[in-house]
Amino acid sequence: MPNSPPVFINGSFTLHPLTGVQRYASELTLRLISLANEKAPGSAAIELLTPAKQYSGLVRRNFWEQVELLAQSFRGILFSPSTIGPWFHPRHAITIHDIRAFSSEHIESLPARTQRWQRASFRVLTKTAAVILTDSLYSQSRILETFHLRDDRVKVIYPGADHILNAPAVPATLDALGLEPGKYVLAVGSLYPHKNLTILHSINWEEFGLDLCIVGEAPSTNAKAFQQVVDEARVQPRTIHYIGRRSDGEIRSLYMNAFAYVLPSLYEGFGFPPLEAMYCGCPVLASDRTSIPEVCGEAASYFDPLSRESLGRVIAQLVDDSQLRTKMIENGYRRAREFTWDRTAREVMALLEQM
Repeated sequence: MPNSPPVFINGSFTLHPLTGVQRYASELTLRLISLANEKAPGSAAIELLTPAKQYSGLVRRNFWEQVELLAQSFRGILFSPSTIGPWFHPRHAITIHDIRAFSSEHIESLPARTQRWQRASFRVLTKTAAVILTDSLYSQSRILETFHLRDDRVKVIYPGADHILNAPAVPATLDALGLEPGKYVLAVGSLYPHKNLTILHSINWEEFGLDLCIVGEAPSTNAKAFQQVVDEARVQPRTIHYIGRRSDGEIRSLYMNAFAYVLPSLYEGFGFPPLEAMYCGCPVLASDRTSIPEVCGEAASYFDPLSRESLGRVIAQLVDDSQLRTKMIENGYRRAREFTWDRTAREVMALLEQM
């Protein structure tokens, strides 16, 4: 029996700092390679293809992806897990995480050059890719509607979130930051406008006996929309702590000791942090927009991310009702266990083997 064609993974994600897209690509790649090693002889081999040198700049990275990667992977199946890939590969599976580039409301969160490249690429790839994956029913519906595709052209496979359990907690984290266990609310996210972190500035955290701790950093751009968020962050009172990028172990410690996790985003194609928080026993207060209710299910307490009063109510409810908090922790742990990287990898592998 002839061997199955090799599967190549587009390793362009290795050129970028860790964000949600890179998290998805790296975690899934590790598990796909592990699955391939477990399979019988004759099954598809999996190889991660990365640039031989560190390409800097969008143009040079795109040249590698569109020309060199295409040539290296042409004889097999190619899986691009990080949104963009070669436009004209004959057997190409690609994960499109979201289409924020086509959203007039949230376009300011993308640099203009990235926006133009994503718009052009998505228009082509939604026609040429053999398989299109995405992370949520919400993103699936947006892709189908925007590109006028048949329902069977876009497959939903939920990512995992159990990677947070692989990082040993760092107990010294709270002392180093001047935080007390159970006395702060945690938010995790870059300072993009669509993350809507500035609504958290409007809450009087002292009124609830809490601090606010925000993990994340400003995007590397000079866009005015980003700079406004950064400037506001610099003048916050002592109850609000912007602590920048942190390791997984530090973030796990912060989840484990937080009074609650808060997600005020206006747009998410999926979103790892609320599920990471649930895995760590942290109750979740979440925006009621886009994919967030789909991901968090009944385990979160929801608020209108444009309403200070709505956010204040869910915080007050949690502060006043310890039984509610206990119930949310239990529900959150059950919900989080539905999202594992092993399950994601097996579902993706099944699709690749059918190509």
